[in-house]
Amino acid sequence: MFEPTKIPATPSRRTLLGARSKSAGAHIASLLVQAWPDKIDAIGRHLRHIPGIDTHGVAAGKLIVTVEAESDAQLVQLVGAIEAADGVVAASLVYHQLEDTDHG
Repeated sequence: MFEPTKIPATPSRRTLLGARSKSAGAHIASLLVQAWPDKIDAIGRHLRHIPGIDTHGVAAGKLIVTVEAESDAQLVQLVGAIEAADGVVAASLVYHQLEDTDHG
């Protein structure tokens, strides 16, 4: 008798967007942040004071930002802090990696 292979459960889109999944690992993400040119320097200074966020250059109203988080919920929180910064027009996720820290 044929038995289909069980497909592992994956979190729903709603779960991922709400950061309610139980992924274990370190999240590393990069974002392209677009901002009003007259506020870009202040935004960079503000973001560098938030633990887990680092900035890597400015050009033509755009800022490259990396985020390191211990959970998906923290990643969502940090991206929200970037989006909420005064002068930010948009924050676009460019790259995301989940490092497996569960070695057991």
